[in-house]
Amino acid sequence: MIVLDHQPRWWFLLQDDDALLFDVHCSHGPVDYAWTMFLNAAETSQLRAAGRAFLGALAEQVQSSAPGARGSNSPFLDRNVDSAVRERVLAAVLQWRKAQVG
Repeated sequence: MIVLDHQPRWWFLLQDDDALLFDVHCSHGPVDYAWTMFLNAAETSQLRAAGRAFLGALAEQVQSSAPGARGSNSPFLDRNVDSAVRERVLAAVLQWRKAQVG
């Protein structure tokens, strides 16, 4: 898994073999959390067509729908990755950050 792009303090785009993952930093008052999901075929097509502008809009949709909030009816609610994938995302981001510094 590798980091392809990022917007500081907001999102990361990662690639895992042929799949793309989108990791969004969500913040709702005192609660912050990461929401990580695989991009579906439609989102991947939109990314190819619109680039980073699409990612910014998608991150805003995820953030504003509050998928991590209790009682949320976010359209992204069932798309959060499992803990094993999340650990791999964290490892890839840490490796990427180390390479940026050194």
